Amino acid sequence: MNRSAIAFAVICAALSLSGSASLGSNLPGAGVGLSAHDDTAAAYQKLVAERGAAVVTVKFVLKIEAGGMGEDAEQETEVYGVMIDPKGLVLMSNSELDGFAGMMRRFRGGSFTTTPKDLKVLIGDDTEGMPGKVLARDTELDLAWIQIEKPGDKPLAHIDPAKGVKANLGDRLLALEKMGKYFDRAPVVQEVRVGAVTSKPRPTYVFTGGFIAGRGVPVFTVGGEFVGMTTLLVPSAEEMEGGALRSSMGGYFGTSPKILPASELVTATKRAREAAEADKPADKPADKAPEKPADTPADKSGGK
Repeated sequence: MNRSAIAFAVICAALSLSGSASLGSNLPGAGVGLSAHDDTAAAYQKLVAERGAAVVTVKFVLKIEAGGMGEDAEQETEVYGVMIDPKGLVLMSNSELDGFAGMMRRFRGGSFTTTPKDLKVLIGDDTEGMPGKVLARDTELDLAWIQIEKPGDKPLAHIDPAKGVKANLGDRLLALEKMGKYFDRAPVVQEVRVGAVTSKPRPTYVFTGGFIAGRGVPVFTVGGEFVGMTTLLVPSAEEMEGGALRSSMGGYFGTSPKILPASELVTATKRAREAAEADKPADKPADKAPEKPADTPADKSGGK
């Protein structure tokens, strides 16, 4: 088995195992007294009330061109993102925009391509959606920016990453996700702790003591201040093959989502806007993670 295949297998296994994590410890008041339960309930309710409108659903059709490796296909998909601008700019996970097929291409290679089309952004109770387009993509940071084409004159509810705060080791954080269409896209609050703070290869918060199901999930302090967003920052195949990322408990922390701090999102968004203004292609991500420093322009080269 080659290195890229090993890396891909490890990632799939880690994501699969994370889905079986127990959520019992995240329930309000679990193992604590009534007063602590009341405080937790108030924090959850405040977060949904004040921040819930900025978490949007991105609905699209993922076109998969097999390139001779099978039949072409189209797949209807729903993921979520975060409105970060009152004029309709949505930030989300790039790997969510490409789906499983795009992730497989990135780590196993191949000639097939994945292209999201017919993008629509659903805000609040809207079930039709507002048409959007891919503004820019950053494969290395696992970020994608979707611009609503006709957002209207009224400012949209949003979260400004520039007003984000830093988190410290041990801090209690709340992640705000959404359920699927079957459950009426109801908001879900998950509670985690900051288990580690990294500086290399870039700043991240590693969460522990809880479970965040998706990528592109906004994370907040208990008081509702924005901390960052979960993305899939994947090491090289060589690092995973050597076992350098394996913890003493047997978990692959390197292949699970991390929280990218708000300050990093601000910098990345600035680069994305500049790249879009320069009219650089934004329709497809690179086939694999680019080998370049984190402070270079967003990757939107569109390899096949």
